[in-house]
Amino acid sequence: MDKGIEPFQSLSIIVPVVSETKAFVETINIIFEVCNRKDLKEIIICPAYFASPECIKTAQNLCEKYHDFPMSILMQNGTFEDLIKDLFNTVAGSHFIFQPADLEEDPRMLPVYIQESIKHPDAIITGSRFLSKNHIKNFSTTKKIFYRFFHFFFKIVYSCNLTDTTYLIWVIPTKKVRNLILHEKSYSVMYETFLKILRAGTKIIEIPVESQKRSQGKRKVKFFRDGFHYLLTFFRVRFTNVNDFYKNTSL
Repeated sequence: MDKGIEPFQSLSIIVPVVSETKAFVETINIIFEVCNRKDLKEIIICPAYFASPECIKTAQNLCEKYHDFPMSILMQNGTFEDLIKDLFNTVAGSHFIFQPADLEEDPRMLPVYIQESIKHPDAIITGSRFLSKNHIKNFSTTKKIFYRFFHFFFKIVYSCNLTDTTYLIWVIPTKKVRNLILHEKSYSVMYETFLKILRAGTKIIEIPVESQKRSQGKRKVKFFRDGFHYLLTFFRVRFTNVNDFYKNTSL
């Protein structure tokens, strides 16, 4: 570890939920099954404003079940980007991760993320589906072509060697987002966050992951509709001065 770098202390896990119940319960149970509680600071459950009553009831039941651990429910009362900004300013762990409740991103990978964060506490730890032998088994032909083109284009424009530039599950040092200025709306605010931290010079470390088809719930992000907004974010961040990313320049 480099001198002057703050060490990993604990991980805050943010669990967004929409209509999941069975997969939601399994996600939380797996977290407690595979993670050392000493590595965890808190779990924040974030139901969407349109979350089903069954989903919210499930969240309440899980908080009761694991009452001996800091677990809270943060409802989305405003826009998604408002929720993200609130989270960035309230998470208590030295690092945090978004872990969806649909089992599309395997929560059993959390200990791997944590161990990498312990070794590289000042870096973002992210997953890459393209470092796994089974990375394209759930991709349509259209998506395979798009990803190949986009990753190549991304490497040129952002001058980086990432193999999976659209996988938005990362462990982030909390200090990297405390004063981050965000402008994008809805889900593209997550991509804006990643791109700004990348351009600010943060080291990115990829680990092999496999993304499965969700077992419950429907994806709210549409490939072509939302892809256009992500592309706009891609260019806006690239051609914005890095000094304008933060409220102050102390990173």
